[in-house]
Amino acid sequence: MVDRRIVFYRWQSVNAQAPFVPHEVAHQLEASTAQDESQALFVGQDSTTAVRVLNPGSPQAATQLQLLAVRTEDNQPVEWTPGQTLRTLIMSEGHYTADVTHVCIWPDGFAAQDWHSYAPRPGRLVHFLRNRANAYSIFNVLYRPNMMTRLHRLRGHLRTVEIALTSPEYVDLDRTGVIGTLFPAVYGQRAPSLSVRFGMGRFGPRNRYIDNDIEDAVFQVAENAQEMVDRMIISGFDPQVGRVVQVNLLNERVGHEVSVEPNPEAVTLPDEQLIFDQIADARRTMEDEGVLESALQAQAMRA
Repeated sequence: MVDRRIVFYRWQSVNAQAPFVPHEVAHQLEASTAQDESQALFVGQDSTTAVRVLNPGSPQAATQLQLLAVRTEDNQPVEWTPGQTLRTLIMSEGHYTADVTHVCIWPDGFAAQDWHSYAPRPGRLVHFLRNRANAYSIFNVLYRPNMMTRLHRLRGHLRTVEIALTSPEYVDLDRTGVIGTLFPAVYGQRAPSLSVRFGMGRFGPRNRYIDNDIEDAVFQVAENAQEMVDRMIISGFDPQVGRVVQVNLLNERVGHEVSVEPNPEAVTLPDEQLIFDQIADARRTMEDEGVLESALQAQAMRA
């Protein structure tokens, strides 16, 4: 069995002149790929992404995609075994290694993916579709309803922040001006990823907290730029409980654990049809429990 966590998102179109319609974009991509297989692959400055359309969907049915974070020839992993030296992993020309996830996009604005440690993020899909299909969208994480309430209790009392951002190449930079407060502007788009941990330290006075400008930037990222966050752990003093607490954003995502039969052609991946069945079942479970609606209400309160 292959273990995965189904993680849910809320997608939105960000171009009023050309609204993002999932099944139309999928049909367009499917047609262009049929004419030229290379259209399934996009090589960017710091990342290479591929998308397979498994089911384009319809105005009533979900679009089903396979999203791949591809490693090209100059970025291949190596072969290693204990006691032996490293060796180049031999791949046939035109073949690549890749990390894979399955993305389900419903017409009503919800989306989900099967999450694992190396799963490519929806930000890669957004970047790919902009460049291959001229389609503009964003995918915002749905968090547990009380997450932002707990986080806001830490306002004015932040002690440490650990944050890692995905490649700036496929982040919507128009929505991330606050990042200039957190990272030197010199990095720009040249950095493949950004990671930093900052705080007041263990041995200083306990009533010292991160300054307001940095705190505001941290909260704006947490509230409005979730698609670019690979890791975000915030700790601070919670007056309600009288101690320092920690909020790990990635652990707060709305999700559902599943185990799926493996793909017979690639046993480390879930079976393609079964994983989408599990995603559909997970959505029904989340809806029956009221979790998606509560998460949406909480998201609207943050907007």
